[in-house]
Amino acid sequence: MGAATSTTFAVPAGQEYRFAVFAYNGQGCTSSGEVTAVSRRPPGTPTDIRIGAPVATGDGRFDATLDGVAYAARGGDVAYSYRIAGSGTTYPIGIGDRIVAGGGLYGSPVAIEVQVCESYPEKTLCSGWSTPSAAFTPVDTRPGGLTFAAPDTWSWTAAPGGSGYSAVEYSCNGATWTGMPASGSCPASTGTFQVRVTTPGGGGGANSYLSPVYPSSDFD
Repeated sequence: MGAATSTTFAVPAGQEYRFAVFAYNGQGCTSSGEVTAVSRRPPGTPTDIRIGAPVATGDGRFDATLDGVAYAARGGDVAYSYRIAGSGTTYPIGIGDRIVAGGGLYGSPVAIEVQVCESYPEKTLCSGWSTPSAAFTPVDTRPGGLTFAAPDTWSWTAAPGGSGYSAVEYSCNGATWTGMPASGSCPASTGTFQVRVTTPGGGGGANSYLSPVYPSSDFD
């Protein structure tokens, strides 16, 4: 077998090229079969990650969403992945999907990094990871160990907690909001209980999130 060699060509991306190789020796010339290839470039690293405000899931949790990703597209079928900044575990996601990362994010400010991949019939190419997004705080308003003892007492064994909450409060009977201790009880002659969690908001404002209203009839 003769010596092997290789040559690199700099060509525009996204175009189809056909190649044939010819070999010459004292006996004549031989041609390879024609080879077809398409030049590809990976998508650009995302430069803008847009996070939506936490939205209700219907059970007392509020999850942020991935609202948009700005990057240089190259024309393949797109798929997104994210990871919590500083973590190596990755999760698939689509635009508009909730950011849950296995469910352990509630109560703490987090940021994500995003990667874009574009698939073609012959290969998949991926961008680098973005810089971290703006921080956001997923919220869980659900109290732990909530019980109602007839005729008129609510009690709980765990309050929603997290470094990303500026206030956690409860209301018995739809009355005044009161700071919620880690465990406690309250009288409730009308048999309702609700939790309100507040997170720091931009511009000096605040965002409040309400749990479902728990009626005593659900605890009979």
